[in-house]
Amino acid sequence: PRMSEDRSSAERAIEKPWTLSGSDVCSKLDVSPSSGLSAAEVEKRREKYGFNELPAEEGKSLLALVIEQFEDLLVQILLGAAIVSFILAFFEEDEKEQVTAFVEPF
Repeated sequence: PRMSEDRSSAERAIEKPWTLSGSDVCSKLDVSPSSGLSAAEVEKRREKYGFNELPAEEGKSLLALVIEQFEDLLVQILLGAAIVSFILAFFEEDEKEQVTAFVEPF
């Protein structure tokens, strides 16, 4: 069933437009595939529907991005191993080796 003709074609919802041919979509939206919309029609539709753009996503703060990196289980295991290694380096018997305990030998 056709909708009333008092509403413009652009106002009509096209259900599943991806299932229609390009010419069918253009005819439902009153658009000429070869010439497109007139400048006046573009302005009219832009006033009614707004610009054809997605809203900008809010960015994450630097701190949130850094914290997000530590949510992975493998990273947490590696950090735990590093902390244990750091603590054990303080319990070295030889005081000379305490300084070099944090440096990998060549």
